[in-house]
Amino acid sequence: MKKLFAFFLVILLYACSSDNNETPETNNPDTPPITGTTKLIKQVVSQKFEQEHNGYYPDQFVYTDKKLVKALFYGCSGMMYQFEYGSNGKIETYYRKTGFKPEDLSTDISGAEFVVVGSLKYDSQNRVIEQSDSRGFKIDIEYDQNSRITKMLVKEDELRAPISLVVEEFDENGNPIKINSDICNYDDKVNPMYVLFNKFGIFYLETCNSLDNLNTRSYFNSPSNPKEHFEDGKLTFSAIYEYDQDGYPTKATYTDSNSSIPFSDIDTFSYN
Repeated sequence: MKKLFAFFLVILLYACSSDNNETPETNNPDTPPITGTTKLIKQVVSQKFEQEHNGYYPDQFVYTDKKLVKALFYGCSGMMYQFEYGSNGKIETYYRKTGFKPEDLSTDISGAEFVVVGSLKYDSQNRVIEQSDSRGFKIDIEYDQNSRITKMLVKEDELRAPISLVVEEFDENGNPIKINSDICNYDDKVNPMYVLFNKFGIFYLETCNSLDNLNTRSYFNSPSNPKEHFEDGKLTFSAIYEYDQDGYPTKATYTDSNSSIPFSDIDTFSYN
């Protein structure tokens, strides 16, 4: 259960620098809005990995024609994601595989050996209702009348039974603050992962950096950045952020205590 809750919460970003004055997009008019300037996350630098690992490279998000097309994460053993879009303009199919470096970003991995293939399904309101992949991972998603995610059925693989996660309470900004027995609290700034979720539809993206705690802390997405996460009364994640003038985090100093050995790091973020 703790591994599950160490994985899911908010979701990614949106719009190039040339779109900074556009009206933000959402999955649905009732979805909690992203206000002000919109940006796309471009790079994440881990201070710990940079200091301790030879051959380190920053995590990268790659965009073509204003769409997220690739992502590469050093801490996930060089995990590369490749995205394909459906007729609704959102991600329909994705591929992921480990063992890559920045010079491989132009490589098409859709037909690679041992590649994991995933898909996203949407309802008539263009909201993600299912994400699944070829390894048996699956999430089913339910919404309330305000298009807030209220329930998820999460199956990690073909061998394990699904786990039900239910939001019992939201804060005034639409962030889920009580999920089963878990408690979260948030800042009031822009979560860059939530922007990507609204723009491109990608729900769960394993990044192996502090964005995992923004993107996936409890399988739920949130408009704001989580500051603390408690599981059964125990603090399992805490973060202090610095922000730019538009309210996007530029630095996260965080500790993840979900495993037996707490992990602390400082990540810096840059945007298009």
